[in-house]
Amino acid sequence: MKISRFLIGLLSIVTLSSQAEPLYWQVEKDNLTLMVIGSIHVGIPDMYPLPTPIYEALEKSHGLIIEANTQDSPNILPPKNTFTSEQVLTLSQKKQLATIAEQLSQSTDTLLQLPPWNSALLLQFLQFQQLGYSAYKGVDAHLIRKANQAEVPLISLESMQYQLDLFTNLPNDGQEMLVALLDEWESNQTMTDCLIESWQKGDQEKLATIMQHSGMSEGMREAFITQRNREWAQKLSTPAFYSNPKGYYVVVVGSLHLVGNNNVLDLLKKQGFAITQLNHSQQATCSLQP
Repeated sequence: MKISRFLIGLLSIVTLSSQAEPLYWQVEKDNLTLMVIGSIHVGIPDMYPLPTPIYEALEKSHGLIIEANTQDSPNILPPKNTFTSEQVLTLSQKKQLATIAEQLSQSTDTLLQLPPWNSALLLQFLQFQQLGYSAYKGVDAHLIRKANQAEVPLISLESMQYQLDLFTNLPNDGQEMLVALLDEWESNQTMTDCLIESWQKGDQEKLATIMQHSGMSEGMREAFITQRNREWAQKLSTPAFYSNPKGYYVVVVGSLHLVGNNNVLDLLKKQGFAITQLNHSQQATCSLQP
């Protein structure tokens, strides 16, 4: 399994069952309390409502802490890309791209002129959309709307510019990411199904296994996962990050940041936080093999 599997982790699919319970924890130190929720970033209506304690916590919280606020992203610098997808793909890979573009009713020529990272993200997004999922119904987006309705402030862990730069700074503008997506297009459904079941059952071990089998290079893992985990844990451990250092906050980040080695929760524990899992987990029975 290669980087296309990692894209699935980034976009993350939500469960089809309204009974699904996401991974969520209570995290405490001194007089500061956090409810930390493992998110998946696209979904469908049938996944809601989330467990009642999540909504109750949000309504009484001093803020909803999210990865980045797409509603507040002025002055984003346009990416400075060197390569187009056409320049980094072989003839065989271009034929694969054309076949996929036809399946998705997209223009092959347009995709070939995009930077590789952009083509990869667009194709993955369209594949999820074809399966019936939307970013509007993702856990993050859902909780952001609830926070806005309750007039709960939004607090970002990083900027949209930072997230964009993660992709634009990849070698050859994300060639490896696009090639992996093309190679594993047909098998991505299996990986997605397993991610759905693992999130639905709150299976931390299976989610960690998905992360281990993502096929990311060490450089990508460091940039996309490990470094961000460190930065987030450092911010969450800093009293000045909060408007009320003795308050109650809800934190929602991608589930794959909360499992495996050097995850955010483990890093917070090293900073003296007490961690209590609040959801009830079951073992997922899915296989990562097609």
